[in-house]
This record gives sequence, structure tokens and C-alpha cells, in this order.
Amino acid sequence: MRIDEDLGRVTEQDRRAVVAAYAEEPERDDAVSFIVECWQTLDSERPIVPFGMGGSYRGAIPWGAVRDWAQDAGLHGDEVRLLAQVIRRLDADRSERISNDLATKG
Repeated sequence: MRIDEDLGRVTEQDRRAVVAAYAEEPERDDAVSFIVECWQTLDSERPIVPFGMGGSYRGAIPWGAVRDWAQDAGLHGDEVRLLAQVIRRLDADRSERISNDLATKG
């Protein structure tokens, strides 16, 4: 199943992991849905970060992209900062998972 030029093909193991994650996912309220929408929408804004010998990964969502998205959604001041903090936390968790995956594969 082709999902994105940058991501290539989804493995059966990845597909099963996504299905399992959705099965365990708690019900979302409007705030959580809003945050997830932001994080998923801005995924394409991630810079390509080189590492190692010719490798790369997609880095954290830039602050400016979060700010612009939040302002377009009608958020201001502390609301924008709170959204940015949550997105940074999600990105930190994502980065940790990537690092752990690379360590176990390396």
C-alpha cells in the first residue's frame, strides 16, 4: 500500500502495529482531536535531517509552522504556546521512538 513518496511502502508489521494502536486508543475529545489534526497536518513540514553515513530522518515540526497553523485556526497567545508545547512533546516522544528503533537495528 503506497502512502507517501518519502515513506515508501508500509510493511505488514507496521500495518498490524497501527491497527493495534487504534484498538487501544482512548476515545478522543475535541481538544485531543484538534491537537492530533495539527500534528498530522504539519507532518509534511518536518525538515530532512542527515545522520550517519548517508542516512536521514524527518526532524521536528518547526515552531513557525505550528504558530501559523494555530493562528489560522483562530488561536492566540497562550493557546498557541500551549499547542506548541504539546506538539514539541509529541515530537520528542517520536524522536525517542526513532532513536530506539535505530539503536535496535544498528
